Amino acid sequence: DEQEKHVSVIRLIRQSKFSVYLAYSELHKKHVVMKVFPYYEEKVNPYYKVECRYKDLSHPYLIKILQYKNQNSAVHKGKTIYFSYILMELAPYGDLCEHVLGNGKLWQDEILMRTYFHQLIEGLEYLHSLNIAHMDIKLENLMIGEDYMLRLGDFDTSCFENDKGFIPRGSQHYRSPEVRDMKCFKPKMADIYSAGITLFAMRVGALPYLEGEYVNGHNLYDLLLREKPAFWEYHPECKSRGINNDKDFKELFLSMVKADPEKRATLADIKNSTWYQGRTYSKREIVNLFKTKLKIPSIFDQKESPKKLVKK
Repeated sequence: DEQEKHVSVIRLIRQSKFSVYLAYSELHKKHVVMKVFPYYEEKVNPYYKVECRYKDLSHPYLIKILQYKNQNSAVHKGKTIYFSYILMELAPYGDLCEHVLGNGKLWQDEILMRTYFHQLIEGLEYLHSLNIAHMDIKLENLMIGEDYMLRLGDFDTSCFENDKGFIPRGSQHYRSPEVRDMKCFKPKMADIYSAGITLFAMRVGALPYLEGEYVNGHNLYDLLLREKPAFWEYHPECKSRGINNDKDFKELFLSMVKADPEKRATLADIKNSTWYQGRTYSKREIVNLFKTKLKIPSIFDQKESPKKLVKK
């Protein structure tokens, strides 16, 4: 069975809800990402089942699922463990979180961030056209592909609009108020909110707020939802980085993060906004930018010996 060809695991890339590994697939003859879902109560993990529903998605700005398997086993510390796995396209230049927040510098190139935001919106438009809501849009799920273009990934909490009994949790600091309150009835509009928070981070180099935390005694989350101008005054990075003077950006951002999902910008509104219609890079310009100026290291700059985890 061709699907049973060896997958060599090289190293752990990320450990969050599930373990994500850099691997090499002999079947596909290339490096891939392997996402491992341990069995839950001796059954296939429900998050794996959710993510596999999107195996046929095909869009240039979405991570492509290459292969998946319900049941596999490995021996760990003398005990047999059962798990499912998904092999996905590798985005070798990391995620936007590491390149935007903290010591990341990409936010300083507004044209690049606008270009990537275009790619996010195009990917989102494709999903929404299929009545799929991503439900976890954040910098960590926006990766830079081999061609230096954006890739939206991580569909294990995504949903079809007519899913019954689906209660999304979202990610702290990115989720919409209705998702936070577990009263989300319009998942596509929740995506718009999270995309707005992501846009702010891409443009400013910092999140607009941290849930449950105060900045110099001010609740930025509350100020933003109540649309108080003081939000811009009290947000430390906005003043220091000249964002307060960017009327077009502020207008777009505020239209996406309204507390009432019915009042949020639609994808069409976003695409018609003044900031969105500003200059973007061509694909050739992006490639040249990364190769000559940014020179961001790829995942292959740290190499370890592979070990067999999946075998015939």
